[in-house]
Parts: sequence; C-alpha cells; structure tokens
Amino acid sequence: MDAFKEKFLLKELIDGGYSIGFTGDIPDISLITKSWFIKNASISGKALSFENFVKLYLQSIDKADKNVYKENRVKEYPSIEDQLDMLYWDSVNGTTKWKDLIASIKSKYPKS
Repeated sequence: MDAFKEKFLLKELIDGGYSIGFTGDIPDISLITKSWFIKNASISGKALSFENFVKLYLQSIDKADKNVYKENRVKEYPSIEDQLDMLYWDSVNGTTKWKDLIASIKSKYPKS
C-alpha cells in the first residue's frame, strides 16, 4: 500500500475510534489475510475484527482514489512564492501565464 493510501486508511481507523499499529508495511488488499492481520496488527482500546478492518481498508482506498487528483496537483503546482511572482509579472506585462499554468494542471488532473 502506498503512503498516500495508507494515510487514508489510518484516518479511517482513527475516525472509527480504533488505536492500531502495524508491524512492517501494510500490503495490498489482495495480500491481506486473517493470519496476516492477527500477526501484524497491534490493537489497543476499541476491538477491531478482521472483517471490520477489511471494510475500513476498502473504504480508505476508495477515498484515496477519489482524492488522488489533489495529491498530483500539489506535486505540480509551483511554490506560493513563484505563483505570486507569476501573478505580479502577469499584471505588469498583461499576460496570463499563471492562469494558464494553473488551468493546465487542473486539466491534467481533473477531479474524479
């Protein structure tokens, strides 16, 4: 499981009131078995069944997939300082470089 999706899984678990840790990386859902869960999940507080874990896991992947465009956009946007500089020079020169750049990034990574 990549770090972006793992962030959503951990949020689902925390929002559900679970306190859980894992030994090692969290694998892809196709590799998670009940024995992996029992061996690698350390749960304290509210009890978490394997079935509920899988349900939360799948919900988190769905949410991550719906938000991946945000992550991709953030990686491509120039820094705030660079964007402000572009806006300044656009106003001085009567150009639309900032607007065109942002539009191209949004077009490249549309909302799902």
